[in-house]
Amino acid sequence: MEVLFEDNQLLIALKSQNQLMSDLVEETKIYLTQNNKKSTYVEPLYDIDYLAGGLVLFALTSKTKQRLTLQLSDNDLTTKYFAVVVGQNKEKSNTIVCYAHTNKQTNLLELIPQLNKDAIKLQSKYTILQTNQQISLLQCVSTNVHSQENRFILSSQNMPIFGDKKYKGDTLAKHTNTALWLVELKFMHPTTKQYLTFKSYPPKTKPWTYFDVDRFLRV
Repeated sequence: MEVLFEDNQLLIALKSQNQLMSDLVEETKIYLTQNNKKSTYVEPLYDIDYLAGGLVLFALTSKTKQRLTLQLSDNDLTTKYFAVVVGQNKEKSNTIVCYAHTNKQTNLLELIPQLNKDAIKLQSKYTILQTNQQISLLQCVSTNVHSQENRFILSSQNMPIFGDKKYKGDTLAKHTNTALWLVELKFMHPTTKQYLTFKSYPPKTKPWTYFDVDRFLRV
């Protein structure tokens, strides 16, 4: 496994695409044991969908988990995803707010009225960074939105993620990885109080190579 940062309070690792979060948790526990850590308490602060990849933040103590969870609920811990989508919206930048629930028969998210008792509020801000013919590179800034919910939100705006069969993003290419990557993580260290920023580049494969990803991630 690839570890980007580690101290006694937290650890940041890179999740591969098509990897279960539970498998990454087990790998992290093995890593800590092999490096003679006294405790193997490992709790992720958020989930990344099986099909997506990128940065994962783990708390290594229960107190750290509590403090970082508070940051997450207060929107002080933020994540930024890059995605390649099929098509583009007329609005180059927008904050999307919608209400949805999971259809138990299809296991897919569906839009429902706000007043429905099962409605879950989803919110994500996207910006289209670059367009190349039928596909676009965009960023999504989220606070507490699961990566699968980002997939649904973009699909609801007629911008399904490239390669995402579940939400009809595989019209241009079949049997390819879903182009969704958690590229940036920002939060305040729970003990040093230092604000930290971590970045991770998506794979240098298609469709990412159709765009100047490096330039946009340096900003």
